[in-house]
Amino acid sequence: MNKDNTVLLIIDLQEKLVPAMDNEKRLMNTCERAVKCFQALEIPTIVTQQYTKGIGETVPKIKDNIKGFSYIEKNTFDCMKTEEFENEINKHKGKNVIVMGIESHICVEQTVFSLLNRDFNVIILADCIASRSALNNDYSIKLMERAGGIIDTYESVAYKMLGSSKHPVFKEISKIVK
Repeated sequence: MNKDNTVLLIIDLQEKLVPAMDNEKRLMNTCERAVKCFQALEIPTIVTQQYTKGIGETVPKIKDNIKGFSYIEKNTFDCMKTEEFENEINKHKGKNVIVMGIESHICVEQTVFSLLNRDFNVIILADCIASRSALNNDYSIKLMERAGGIIDTYESVAYKMLGSSKHPVFKEISKIVK
């Protein structure tokens, strides 16, 4: 995985949804660090927002750490069922999609299944997804893995992308994860 064959997908980390998530503080801590790492690695990023008028904007901890922030408005649970999203994901040459966001058992899961059905390699960051219920989150992770998704953590994926301590942003990422 590298910046030429990978895209980061951030699903619905919005103002009115995030506070309802199980273990919200842990979620936001890991999501913020993940975004900083993948921005340092220059990974193209796609952000979605579900019904922004009612659910609010992407939370500042995420939005403020994305260079040139923009988002795709959607009202479908499966991102792939939003034409603008499908067009955007298909623009990227890479077949690797790193996924983070909420809710695991709804928008994340349905999107992961669609991406897998279109032969993308999908890496789900287990420490960067959540649901209102830990049980829903746990079962969703199991289902996504059984469907062919790769379950990993943001730090593990970031270091895989670095490859070695000789990478130009190694020190920056080391500071972020500590």
